[in-house]
Amino acid sequence: MWRLEGRSRRFRCFRIRVAWRARSSPKKGEEKMRGKRPVVMALCLLFTLAIAAWAASAEAPKKVTFVAGTVGGSWYNSAALMAQLLMKDIPGLNVTATSGISLGNIRLIDAGVDAQLGWTYLDLLFKALDGQEPFKQKHSKACVVIPGFLGSPYFVATKKSGIKDWGDMKDKRILTPPLAGSNELIARGILELYGITYKSIRAAGGSVNHIEFSQGVDLLKDNRADAIMVPGQPYSPVPLVLDLENTVGITFPTIRMDVLEKFCKQARGYIPYPLPAGLYKSLEKPVMNVAGITIIITNRDLPEDFIYQVTKAIYNNRKRLQELDKAYTYIDKENLTRGIPDELFHPGALKFIKEVQGK
Repeated sequence: MWRLEGRSRRFRCFRIRVAWRARSSPKKGEEKMRGKRPVVMALCLLFTLAIAAWAASAEAPKKVTFVAGTVGGSWYNSAALMAQLLMKDIPGLNVTATSGISLGNIRLIDAGVDAQLGWTYLDLLFKALDGQEPFKQKHSKACVVIPGFLGSPYFVATKKSGIKDWGDMKDKRILTPPLAGSNELIARGILELYGITYKSIRAAGGSVNHIEFSQGVDLLKDNRADAIMVPGQPYSPVPLVLDLENTVGITFPTIRMDVLEKFCKQARGYIPYPLPAGLYKSLEKPVMNVAGITIIITNRDLPEDFIYQVTKAIYNNRKRLQELDKAYTYIDKENLTRGIPDELFHPGALKFIKEVQGK
């Protein structure tokens, strides 16, 4: 019995030792997990750091550079005024207006380092987004904050020339801006939709010369030209045109609506827009014309709430801008999305605009 009891006691001790080893020895899966814990912890740390870096990059900037145009020009003066208005309405923000050019402004805004706001043209933004000439690559980060005003080049003709429509210039003596400039390209493109080319005008006995507007005015006065393209706007009369009106008498040739619509469909960034009656005393009724939209742009990566506040400040202070230049009369809720697809806007800007428009 003793031996049986001893065996039983030894057996029980053996079972206890086995059980203890079983409890104290990790399973294979647990060993793997213990080996992975440092890796998992490292990944979690990296993820946390990445989130922190993203949050820091998404913070609203405290300093903003607004790239405009030449010093003293319309873009520069308005940017300088907007810098003051933005700093007044957005606490803690510092805004500096600086000179720039339309093409370079898009590149700077797209890079998102040296500038956060800028002036340019809508037609150029379309080309930048697609990587079309004059751009060599796509600039997908540039987007619209708000439209500013319209550039609306138009022809004036002497009364005795008999020109009432652009199509009437098929055999006349016309003056356009220098070749390859944006206004000259508009003139050429619309005339071609009439079936008129510079070559065909010359072949019909007319002439085409490409000179600066200020130089061409005297040619009309001296009866050496019949029509000239004016680099104007639909809100403010041009002093030299007023001079022509008082000396030789002028007309404002219209663009046929089907031609105008076709041109604006082909040339994104332009819209049909009338020269309003009363802009000049000779302009007794509206004349259909083409207009390009100037826009303020920003980088798409800037925070939505920040650009919402920027858009709101510019829109709410539009009266101040209109006091600077009547061209800013265009900043109105009816025009905020005219000719500009929703996807071209920064999300923050579009949010504010939809609120203003009640959509």
